Amino acid sequence: MEVEVVEDEEADGIISLGKREVEIPPELDVEGLSPENLGLLVYGKPRFFPPTPYATIKILEFYGFNLEGKTCAIVGRSVRVGKPLSLLVLMKNGTPIIAHTKTQNLMSITRQSDFVFLCAGIGEYFGREYFNERSVVVDISTVYRDGRIIGDAKFGEVKDFVRAITPVPGGVGRITPLVLFENLFMKILHR
Repeated sequence: MEVEVVEDEEADGIISLGKREVEIPPELDVEGLSPENLGLLVYGKPRFFPPTPYATIKILEFYGFNLEGKTCAIVGRSVRVGKPLSLLVLMKNGTPIIAHTKTQNLMSITRQSDFVFLCAGIGEYFGREYFNERSVVVDISTVYRDGRIIGDAKFGEVKDFVRAITPVPGGVGRITPLVLFENLFMKILHR
């Protein structure tokens, strides 16, 4: 695969729009997903917060949820969401458990967790049996199926059972662009 290197002396920030064949200079990568920027996140010194994972943290903070000392199941291991989210959970002193669709005893892991972050991208898979009444569920997935946008949770079945759940659409997806623009704004301020 040929990689296109993007450079623009007048740009304050660049987003890849999910294109892996584009290499963006780390200082312009306002998505915070370049290898260098993810490395800075690993060391707890992020240049930019990856927008979708950070949007989940912002939503929880807005509603007064604290991750400190809590067990946080992250169902998904992508570079865009699952892996950086695990690092943000650690930064908030939560205990991340990274799982995925091939994890054995997945239901047991999610049922025992205080927070469950769904980012597997499998659409309306996780029903009531995957949670407990104290679960806080953050559904991050955006799946297009039969002309609808859905998340990984069976929202209608789960919403009155768990402590809290974010909707899809209308939850994390609404906050993600705001975080992206916050990153860009911070980049412009610190030129």
